[in-house]
Amino acid sequence: VHHHGEEFNLSTALRQTGTDFLFKWIFYTPMLLLGIPVEIFITVAALNLIYQFWVHTEHIGRLGIIDYILVTPSNHRIHHAQNKEYIDANYGGVFILWDRMFGTFIDEREDLKPVYGTSKPLGTWNPLWANLEVWNEMFKDTWRTKKWTDKIALWFSTPKWRPADVAEKYPIKKNDLTQFRKFDPKTTLYAKVFGFTHLVFVGIYTQAVLFDSASIGYIDLMLLSLNIVTMMVFASFMYENRVFVYYAELIRSLSVLVLISVGYFNFMPEIILGYTLLSAVISGAIVFKDRFFSFSEVR
Repeated sequence: VHHHGEEFNLSTALRQTGTDFLFKWIFYTPMLLLGIPVEIFITVAALNLIYQFWVHTEHIGRLGIIDYILVTPSNHRIHHAQNKEYIDANYGGVFILWDRMFGTFIDEREDLKPVYGTSKPLGTWNPLWANLEVWNEMFKDTWRTKKWTDKIALWFSTPKWRPADVAEKYPIKKNDLTQFRKFDPKTTLYAKVFGFTHLVFVGIYTQAVLFDSASIGYIDLMLLSLNIVTMMVFASFMYENRVFVYYAELIRSLSVLVLISVGYFNFMPEIILGYTLLSAVISGAIVFKDRFFSFSEVR
């Protein structure tokens, strides 16, 4: 998810996977066994994360001797590049010295501008698919390969490794950087505004839910979470100019209204009722009056 971004700016730093918690604990458990205090672990982890925010930019060039010691924007641009000359390098989070020591350091070249993103493009703004795409590929490869040893090895090998029989029959088409174009679907201003209001509502409402989650019932919490994720996905479809999303949004809005009427969505019900009614009216108008709103016509 973090590397799917084809731009390199501070917002790239905020792109974080939702599934790393499944395995990250494996690498931190030895610290617990060594007796490192929790306070130190939390402090170092926080500082490590915060430090890495500022290095996601193209507006800062070389920093002299600092480039030899710390991870800097110049060093980290290489880590995000998909150029064959740059790929799989500069893994350090704070100190680039580790890459220099272990042979994974590559210096930024003035004659070769980094091309950002993954070598197999995601091709969507969908945040849910961004988190699931790599798992989908791994499960498909596991199913397709004939050898049981390969089915197991696939989950423990390097990211680029694939079983030989699968790689031959189902090759992955990678970007031709000589003809590379960033994913930038064209859509209308109306769709952008509707999608943006979705994201603003989701952002504010999610913070409220997280802040007061202990007081929300289990079923309501599940419904709220499902509704929030669905709205984020639908907003991404609006930005991609997918006309079917307005039909889906109308169905979502009506479904939420029905659930409210039978006693669900009790957390800040007036707010969610108001926005859902507004969304139902807008999506309904788009579905039945598409020519007037021009939501499916790119300008």
